[in-house]
Amino acid sequence: MIETIDIDSTKITHNPLYREEVYIQYDCIYNDAGIKVPAFEITENLAEGEKYRVNARRQQYTVDNQLLYIFPYITSFNTIDECKQFIFEYINQSVSQAIFDDQHRNALEAMK
Repeated sequence: MIETIDIDSTKITHNPLYREEVYIQYDCIYNDAGIKVPAFEITENLAEGEKYRVNARRQQYTVDNQLLYIFPYITSFNTIDECKQFIFEYINQSVSQAIFDDQHRNALEAMK
């Protein structure tokens, strides 16, 4: 059974381009410095003109088995609102929720 999840909060930076970190409900992934890692990023997509791209958090292990977080490109839209609508729909798919559950398990194991 999947539960409806929403965007919990966002943090906008302009350094030098637009970047918005998107945090979702029930998501609590922290990096080694104790800083919460966003589930998504929305950034300006200069490669496609005046569009915005959605990047999703992905876990990756280093050669010495350390857990890293990277944000590969998923898709792009004309507006930030379209990006957020996509994120809402994406996080409420059962396969996406399974991915987030797996990320939480991996993060907990990495803390041991």
